[in-house]
Amino acid sequence: MDELDMKLLEDLSRDSRLSYAELGRKYNLSRVCIRERINNLVEQGVIERFTIVVNPEKLGKKLAVFFDIEVKPHALYKMAEELAAEEPVTNIYLMTGSQTLYANALLESHEELERFIKEKLYSKSDILRVNTNIMLKKFKINNISFCP
Repeated sequence: MDELDMKLLEDLSRDSRLSYAELGRKYNLSRVCIRERINNLVEQGVIERFTIVVNPEKLGKKLAVFFDIEVKPHALYKMAEELAAEEPVTNIYLMTGSQTLYANALLESHEELERFIKEKLYSKSDILRVNTNIMLKKFKINNISFCP
């Protein structure tokens, strides 16, 4: 990967709808050259997919919540699979050095959050502890800064 590949990745991460022709004009290259470079990045697994970023607030999801979920060691993968199947859970991670799962969820209200915690987390005997944090403000997501 060279500097141009990195620039293409940055451009596409901001707007995956950019055409080969637009990128070609920006970098003074043919659209065929740009297409070949992007196809190579896909073939190498650098680009896994082209996608969109949805504004959850426009869909009524006002709360972005982060959970630290301490789980009995034997149940880590089982709990990760169960929680990943829950509709409001957007991401779930197992980190090194702990028996804790880290999850993100998008919810409509504090009432929905309370219901989710009671029904989907506290109800599971393999979950030992839950720490909940509600996001107040975004500063950077997917390499895009929201700082003033």
